[in-house]
Amino acid sequence: MTCSNHTPAPRPDRAALATLVILQGLMLAALYTGTPPHPPQDIFLFALGPFLSAAIALGVAAIMLDGLETSWGRGLTLAAVGAALVSFGPQKWFAASFGDIWPAVGIAQICCAVLIGKLVGPVLPKRADDPANARNAG
Repeated sequence: MTCSNHTPAPRPDRAALATLVILQGLMLAALYTGTPPHPPQDIFLFALGPFLSAAIALGVAAIMLDGLETSWGRGLTLAAVGAALVSFGPQKWFAASFGDIWPAVGIAQICCAVLIGKLVGPVLPKRADDPANARNAG
């Protein structure tokens, strides 16, 4: 996808996925090195190291499959968002460590919101009174 002047078109979906991959990679590095504030090694469902590795893999796979441009990319993007929300979801606002992790939580939640908006935007009904629809119809 390119613009008329041969510069690549902006891809907020890829940027958001890349940001999630970086945040989760740094979380994994902090976990393995014990650098505070690091996530716990285990949560009640599973060990966090393998989970973060899988979350990173989902994000990279979604990027490699053109994010929101293909059905596989959309499915992997949705899975990557779900995995990211385990680590950075709204439940983190109430975590004891929130004062230390809020920048990563905030950025990750913005990225997830962008991706969810891009995923559900095309399936939402169009408003008849929207001027953008009038331009596209004629």
